[in-house]
Amino acid sequence: MLGLIRDILKELAGNSTVENYSTAEDKVIELVIKNGNLSAAKMAEQLGLSARQVQRILRKLKDQGKIEHVGANRIRLILTLK
Repeated sequence: MLGLIRDILKELAGNSTVENYSTAEDKVIELVIKNGNLSAAKMAEQLGLSARQVQRILRKLKDQGKIEHVGANRIRLILTLK
C-alpha cells in the first residue's frame, strides 16, 4: 500500500526538482518521496545543508508524525488525509 502511495506521489511530482520547493523541510520531504533510502548525510550533500540541519529537520518531521524511520537508513513518508 505504501509503495503504491509513493509511486503516486512520484508520478504527481513529475519532473519537479528539489529546487522548486521553498523551505528546507519541503526539500527534505521531496527527497524522501524520491528516495527514502538516503542517509541524512547524502540528503545534506544534495541540498547544500549540513548533516546536522537535515537531522534536525528529520527529527521535526518524525515528531510531527509526517515520517517514520524504518531500519537504519530507511525513511517512510506518512500521509495524513484531513
